[in-house]
Amino acid sequence: MLKKYQDNEHVGMISGDNFVQEKTLVKINPNKDEYYFVRPIYIWGWATWRRAWSKYDIEMKSWPNFKKQHRLQKIFSSKNVSSFYNDSFEFGYSKRINTWDVQWFFSCLANNMLCIIPPRNLVSNIGISGTHSISASPFNNMHTEFISVENLKHPREMTPNIEIEYALLKDTFVDNFNYRILLIQILDMLKLRKFTRLIYRKLKLKI
Repeated sequence: MLKKYQDNEHVGMISGDNFVQEKTLVKINPNKDEYYFVRPIYIWGWATWRRAWSKYDIEMKSWPNFKKQHRLQKIFSSKNVSSFYNDSFEFGYSKRINTWDVQWFFSCLANNMLCIIPPRNLVSNIGISGTHSISASPFNNMHTEFISVENLKHPREMTPNIEIEYALLKDTFVDNFNYRILLIQILDMLKLRKFTRLIYRKLKLKI
């Protein structure tokens, strides 16, 4: 897979994660595609190329202009989805969350790079102790499966799988990230932003 897409500027990374529930996958993947193209990124087991990583901008310098042009609304037809990503990018740009993956996702999106994910989950996150993972997640220690890469059936079109994207958002990160954003907004209103990190630790929220 790395070799196949190494020179394709429209692919930014390959992930081993798939958090969509099996019963949902059966409904939305009747053709049993062996991998999908999506726009969100998943980084618990992934790979990329130098050509793609060279576009990573941790400062998100192009975000103000990206936002001014309403590019999120043009990319995502769902108002809820574009609003969710707008909040996450705004918080990443202003450094109000301590993370690196929001910036990588923005870099991929701003450069029209897709993420490849497998049809079933291949990676299990067994560790929750680290700089950006200080609490347990319902997706830790997930069951993993095996897929054969021999005679792999490639998607007919290199376009985002909208149904898979929606299922991933619905089943995984929206509620978690919205909870964090709500907490920061409350702290802002109370002029207590300097205590954000402390409260995160006390409540053991994932940041």
